Amino acid sequence: MTISHRAAQPADLERLGPMLDNEFIFGKGRKTSFAQRYPSTFCAANVGNIFVAEENGQIVAAFLCKRFEWHQPDRNWPGAMVGAVYADPKRRGEGLGSALLKWGLQALQAAGAEFAVLWTTQPDFYGRLGWSSADIGMFGNCGSGTGSGAALDSVRVLPLALCNEREVDDIRVQCLDEYVCRQSLDYAQQPIPAENVDILLWTEDGEAPSYALLGRVGGTGILYEMVGSESGFADLWESVRLRHKKIVINDSADSASYRWLAQHTDIVWESKKLAMWLPLSAEIDISTMSQWYIPYFDRI
Repeated sequence: MTISHRAAQPADLERLGPMLDNEFIFGKGRKTSFAQRYPSTFCAANVGNIFVAEENGQIVAAFLCKRFEWHQPDRNWPGAMVGAVYADPKRRGEGLGSALLKWGLQALQAAGAEFAVLWTTQPDFYGRLGWSSADIGMFGNCGSGTGSGAALDSVRVLPLALCNEREVDDIRVQCLDEYVCRQSLDYAQQPIPAENVDILLWTEDGEAPSYALLGRVGGTGILYEMVGSESGFADLWESVRLRHKKIVINDSADSASYRWLAQHTDIVWESKKLAMWLPLSAEIDISTMSQWYIPYFDRI
């Protein structure tokens, strides 16, 4: 039987959801479905960027894509973020996933994407398909928190989904030269393996504000980013420590938060080289993308 490749239709989501949840969520002992974790990606509005391989009416492979723009001072680059690459467990080794990736990326390129990015622990597989590894990500580990659940009076804590997205984006735009352009629904994202995500906002009269995005899984806090005035970093970090005994940090080697944390804390850092990139335009190459960092919070 011939295998066909196509963009998904809204009706496919009901079939595809349990497959992805079993493979990446519930099958690994995690909670919260893909649709709840990635509402701007796994949804009817984005089905044109979800790709499936079908044989005899059955989905045998799939992958999710999130179209986004990477902002640099001189221009915005339209990109395609790839995740949840799936093949039927009974059919692995037949090249179903790689064939679908090639087809889907050609479709994304035709639609205007100039680069693609994904994160993987299997770089050899994607390397054979033309992807290149380049990652300035840093992973930090800290076990010196108190876990009292409190926060300093200078820091306001609320669920991220209830935040004022414009307020957060204003801080990002003012303080970052490069960033992922976020849409409103992106702030409802709950990256694996987080059970919830809060925002910690620091404000003080006469000072520019700053914030931290903080996930939680069990008793562990996951610090996704700390952005804004460095005057607030000490209070934000102390509030993170107060809320969790163990903290892991996702950051990049060239960020203001990484430099501050490396100087003022006892965090143990290691390189986290998971990103792989694929140019889809003659205007871009791996040397351009090698210093880009997509925050863990934004990934699928």
